[in-house]
Amino acid sequence: MTDVQTTKGAKRRAVIVATARNLLIDEGLDRFVLRRIADRTDMRLGNLQYYFATRDDLLEAIVRNEFSNDLAAMAQAANDDAATELTAVVALLSERWLVDVGSVYLPIGLLALHEPRFASVLAEIYQKFYDVIASLICRIDPNASPAQARLRALVITSLLDGASLQTHATRSQRTVRAVSREVSRLAIAIAHGQ
Repeated sequence: MTDVQTTKGAKRRAVIVATARNLLIDEGLDRFVLRRIADRTDMRLGNLQYYFATRDDLLEAIVRNEFSNDLAAMAQAANDDAATELTAVVALLSERWLVDVGSVYLPIGLLALHEPRFASVLAEIYQKFYDVIASLICRIDPNASPAQARLRALVITSLLDGASLQTHATRSQRTVRAVSREVSRLAIAIAHGQ
């Protein structure tokens, strides 16, 4: 395979993932059907299935893409002061999760309840979130044991997840901003073990 073919294939995959992501966000999991995605990308179903054989393959690609974007956002928040960095990380994740990314993670979370594949994907992704956040917690509170830091990271991530679920019910930007600020404030308190 030539570099041109590889680049063309990567671009096509990116278009499919972006189109499918938008369909998932706009219309939900029930309407997330490969034939609809093929139509929206001006492809035949068989051509789409060359890139993603099943709906689950495409859903996993979307989740992994969102996770990569989350990690990139978290890396942008790097700061010598751990509390400042944690506040920025939580704000960036809130900004993403409380709006459209929550519409990606929430349905995958539901699938994870009964589908081992998605349970495994989410466990892998959350472990990386916990690692990053626990590392910040250890810098904020050097007396925290690794187990305490991990537990606090899990609580902070749970707070973000819950906020995402709750704000999707309201859709008010004012409420989303207020919840995001409160989540950031609480995350720092949790990091300090309060």
